[in-house]
Amino acid sequence: MGGIAGVKKILRGVSGAVESGQILAIIGSSGSGKTSLLDVLVGRINPNTKGLHITGNVTVNGKAMSKSFFLENAAYVPQEDRLWSALTVRENLMLACKMYIPNMSRAECDHRVDEVLTSLGLESCQHTKVGNIFLKGISGGQKRRTSIGVELVVQRKILFLDEPTSGLDAASASGIMDLLRRLASETGVIIITSVHQPSSRVFNSFDQVILLTMGQTAYFGPAVDSLDHFASLGHQPDGLVNPADYLLEITNSDFSDAKAVQRLADAWKDSSACKTLHSRLRGPLPPSLEAKPEAGWMSNLRQLRALIARATMSSVRDPAAYALRYYKVENTQEDILNRVFLIIWVNAFNSYMDMAAIPAFAQEKDAVVKEVQNGQYGVAMFCIANAIVQAPFVLLIAICCSTPVYWTTDMNDDPTRCSVD
Repeated sequence: MGGIAGVKKILRGVSGAVESGQILAIIGSSGSGKTSLLDVLVGRINPNTKGLHITGNVTVNGKAMSKSFFLENAAYVPQEDRLWSALTVRENLMLACKMYIPNMSRAECDHRVDEVLTSLGLESCQHTKVGNIFLKGISGGQKRRTSIGVELVVQRKILFLDEPTSGLDAASASGIMDLLRRLASETGVIIITSVHQPSSRVFNSFDQVILLTMGQTAYFGPAVDSLDHFASLGHQPDGLVNPADYLLEITNSDFSDAKAVQRLADAWKDSSACKTLHSRLRGPLPPSLEAKPEAGWMSNLRQLRALIARATMSSVRDPAAYALRYYKVENTQEDILNRVFLIIWVNAFNSYMDMAAIPAFAQEKDAVVKEVQNGQYGVAMFCIANAIVQAPFVLLIAICCSTPVYWTTDMNDDPTRCSVD
């Protein structure tokens, strides 16, 4: 990324490879390019953006990582848990299964979800709502595992995760990484994740590590060999230290000599390991192991039905978006002038009350963006389903507000004019 004079280069000459059943960890200090690299790999950066120049290739078994290939074979789990708070853990997984795998029967979907719940250790909380600031729900570690489970119901071949341990305590973070290690070894899924300050045990469990500094590669290879590489360059830690902490310390250009850090990146480019990697990437690749994707696009009707069911459950179980609209509403009529203002207020009420739903909408937006990008459904179907579910609620609220206001303010004593005035 970059390459134009006067423009900052975010990533420069970053290369790597990972095989089935392996975990590749992307580590580096703040501003090193971890998030940018992950965004490029999952296609979240539009190469046609004005002022942005991207070169290089992202391939899987020799095939370009196109948008359609990503939707069929890979999934991205963002750092924030984008789940449906009013639904239980099991319901989140079931709905993902229905939308990802439209031809699967209810019994098969139940069995698939049961397998995922067992593998993620979520059986004990499967009937508990995910929760939010209004609803008490599951813990942070359980939310993170549920986010991973939503993508596992379709048995992806590649799983990208953005700092899956961020915000978790040491025990929960270790549990998440143990889970990913087990998934990779048992299912053969490729896991590529950015990690912030992993523990020594977690770091040594990675099959491959790519260490970034100033947008460049300072090391790529097995995690257990990383200290030996830097020891050969004259960087030897004093005593027993967390390898990840030491690597971040010596490659952080904000707190170390920038020229010394650049020499580490240059040393990697000149190393035999780097040359071997480039030869491997340029050499013949194994035949594609891609199977016919099990997941597919839902028919519009089935997609709409599933989204309506989810929107209905969310609205019924989490009425905060509607209840808050009546909190401390001013409704006094002291004189004629106030009645005039009241008429204006009633006419504008439906527009004003939409503002109270913004927090609920903002929370849903993150989940919808993730699900659309991962290919669960289209934007049009979500909008139609949401409109169908919300229309009765909005109509009911308008009637409940307008009718009592009309009579209590003595607007007119003729009942036939209630709907006209």
